[in-house]
Amino acid sequence: MEDFFETHQLLRTLGKGRLGTVKLYKSSADPATDLTSYKAVKVIKRNDVKNSSMASRIFNEKKALAVVSPNPYTLSLGGTSKDEEHLYFIMSPILAGPIHKHFRAEVNGRFAYTRARFYCMNVISALLFMHGKGELFRCCYV
Repeated sequence: MEDFFETHQLLRTLGKGRLGTVKLYKSSADPATDLTSYKAVKVIKRNDVKNSSMASRIFNEKKALAVVSPNPYTLSLGGTSKDEEHLYFIMSPILAGPIHKHFRAEVNGRFAYTRARFYCMNVISALLFMHGKGELFRCCYV
C-alpha cells in the first residue's frame, strides 16, 4: 500500500460511514500517455472492527464488490490491502454519490421523467447483473 500512497495524491474525503472513510486520490500523470487516474480508497480502522458482525459486513462488502466489478453500473473494486492499523478497498470513484442525496436536492422532491428513467435504467441494470451473480448489496450510488 505504500507504493499507492507514494504515487497518488489525496484530494479530498468523499464520505464517512460507520465502517470507514472514503477518500479520493489522484495519480501522477503517466509520462507515456499524459493521463491522470482517480481512485477512491475506503479506509477502515482495524480498531473500529469491534465484533464479528462488523467483520462479517466488511467481508460481505468485499465479496459483493469483487463479484460485481465487471459491470459498468456498479463500483469496480481495483484491489484491497491492509497494514497494522487499517484495511483498504481501492475502487473506481463514483463522484455523484448516493442516489438519496439527489432526491433530496430536487426542489419539488421528484425527478423529471427523463432523469428518473435514466437512474431507473442504471439501477435495474446493476440489480439484474447482481441477481445473475447471486449477490445483492444494500448501497445504491449513481
